[in-house]
This record gives sequence, structure tokens and C-alpha cells, in this order.
Amino acid sequence: MFGSLSSIGSQYLYSNSSSGSSRKSGAELDKDAFLRLLVTQLRYQDPLSPMENTEFVSQMAQFSTLEQVTNMARSLESFLVNFSWTQFVSLIGKSVKFTDSETGKIVEGKVTGIKPASDGIVLIIDNGKYEVPLNSIEEIKS
Repeated sequence: MFGSLSSIGSQYLYSNSSSGSSRKSGAELDKDAFLRLLVTQLRYQDPLSPMENTEFVSQMAQFSTLEQVTNMARSLESFLVNFSWTQFVSLIGKSVKFTDSETGKIVEGKVTGIKPASDGIVLIIDNGKYEVPLNSIEEIKS
């Protein structure tokens, strides 16, 4: 579909629209890159043999589909984050067993809160005495 743009459009395929830096994955096109590629294709098309209407409509439909899938993925991600928080809030007030990272002993304590961390969710045990990553919990009691 974009075969004639190999020398022109490659600079647009991997650029980030907000910062101009390279994308981490060259296999992904965001909607801004797709639109820039389409505009570039229109700008450099041969005036004696312009793009067919059906091809243009097809590309616009692909752009619309890409935008809708992006929006749906964003909504799903937001839903999953909210769902996760709901599940973790249900742990507040429950007793849990975990291995204390300082002493290596198994400790039991009451979950008094939760907070986000760079590597996931951290449970606050016994009013801040311990902060335990969720994956370190060995047992949950009621």
C-alpha cells in the first residue's frame, strides 16, 4: 500500500508526534504517524496518475479503525486499573502472612492500606510498620 514511499515515509513511521524522539517499537504506528504518512503520500503522489478514490477511502477507513482501536485500548486499560484497585481495597482489614525482607521470618499482620509503587501495588501492614509488595504475600486470612 505504501510501497512508493519507502524513501519518503520512513522518517514518519518511527517518530513520536509529541517529542520527535524515536519510538521504542518500530512495528507500531500511532494514529498521528499514520496520518502523517497518508499526508506525505498525497503530497508526493504522481500528478499524472493520482491515487484512486477507492484507495484513498480505504486508507481513511483504516485510519478511522486505528483511532477507534486506540481509544478502546485506552478505555480498557483505565477499566483494568480501576478494577485492580477495587480488588486490592477488598484486602484492607484482612490479615496476611508474608516473609519480612529484613529478618527473613514469616510475619502476620493486618492490611491497613494500599499504595501504588513502581513495580505494582504495595500493601501497608499494621499502620505502616511494613510495606509489602503484593507478590510477597503468602497467605490471606479473613
